[in-house]
Amino acid sequence: MEFSKNGKILLAVGFVFIFSLAAYLSFVFLNKDYTRVFTDQSSEQLAKIVDSLEQAGIAFEYPESGSGILVENSSLSQARIQLSKDAVFSSDIVGLEFFSESQHAMSDFYQVVNYQRALQGELERSLILIEGVNTARVHLAIPREKSFSIKKADIKAAVTLELTPAGRANEGEIVSSVIKLVASAVPELTEEKVSVLDSQGRALTGVGDAMSMAGGTRQKNTIESTIESKIKSLLAPFYGSEDVGVSAWVEVNNDKVSERAEGLDASKEPAVLKRTTETTQASKSKAKSTVLNEEFSYQTLTREVEYESGYISRMTVSVLLPKGDHFSEAELIELIQAAVGIDENRGDKLTVLQYTPEPQTVTTDLTQPTAMSEQTAKVEQLQKQDVVAPLSSGNDAIDWLSSNALYLVFGLLTLLAFAFVAFFSFRQRATEQEVKQITTDLKTWIEERKVEQNLNL
Repeated sequence: MEFSKNGKILLAVGFVFIFSLAAYLSFVFLNKDYTRVFTDQSSEQLAKIVDSLEQAGIAFEYPESGSGILVENSSLSQARIQLSKDAVFSSDIVGLEFFSESQHAMSDFYQVVNYQRALQGELERSLILIEGVNTARVHLAIPREKSFSIKKADIKAAVTLELTPAGRANEGEIVSSVIKLVASAVPELTEEKVSVLDSQGRALTGVGDAMSMAGGTRQKNTIESTIESKIKSLLAPFYGSEDVGVSAWVEVNNDKVSERAEGLDASKEPAVLKRTTETTQASKSKAKSTVLNEEFSYQTLTREVEYESGYISRMTVSVLLPKGDHFSEAELIELIQAAVGIDENRGDKLTVLQYTPEPQTVTTDLTQPTAMSEQTAKVEQLQKQDVVAPLSSGNDAIDWLSSNALYLVFGLLTLLAFAFVAFFSFRQRATEQEVKQITTDLKTWIEERKVEQNLNL
């Protein structure tokens, strides 16, 4: 079938239009920009965030590696408003709200217990406001008053802190502030009776030595923990926090060195202590003085330098993490060296080992199923999977395309049919001379057919 010049042009325009429309629909529904958020949140907190976004119908994705979730750029503001509305980041700690409802039938014993629980909750709220403290737990040991007891038992307090990487670097000041805060808030509680521990079970203070934070071992452990936390926080956006292993060892020099140096101060002019001169008098000339001997004295300079103890003389760091396409081994080594200050001239050593992760299986306790545990297991399982939905596609868009694929194909075929109809309608008509020629040829053919029929008869 031969098309005219205008028909060919319309045919090309139609195909270009259909192709452009299909490309535009693919770009709109498949290509979406996502932003990684909430990378510093725990698995339990991520479970609350996921539950809130799912109930609100806000689209999000799980990253291929690392922590956090992926939210469309166009939905970021809506997600923040929804999370604030659901009070996802608000603390679940209960303080003096215990007494918000009056309970007239409550005994004195229960009143005392509730007051102790409320006081612990208020202290926990105050502690998590300190910069560097992530979570805090406070336990008060308040003995009951006994009528016939001569010796009065002391009130004690135990505080468990989970510090951020920045808080570990400032651990001493934070612990000192926590001890003062707790001792000041509880009547008859002294600072010596407050014990502070970290989330790993290390005693930051002990009963009787609450203010003694110095010491070589304590300082060494603090520096090592700071280095490990810094590396983990650096790699957390790209690798799962549970998949990265970091071990640091430092050699701390606690020697306190003092130096004293004495010398002459050449910056000032010397002072003349003794000068011997000889004067001669001629008959007709003036008197002439000649210096025979001079003694000078320079000012002495004494300099005392005292070097503080506790500096790092050598360190070794070992990092174990899964293989990935984010960085090469050389880039990882350079990144970690710059982050923690590895100095090869000092004898420091850095070892980075990458391994192939094995498939992880998640077991769920079916005896006590809870919605929060299911959400937590879901987040942890999806964070450890290697095959996750790509960043440039959304589940909602894929579901919409799969359910409406037939309508899309039918619409494209309809457009193509309309294009062909338009092409045929614009074909050029035969000229008058062409019509006459066709009529003449048709008459000639008919006459020839008649002659053939007569010959056959």
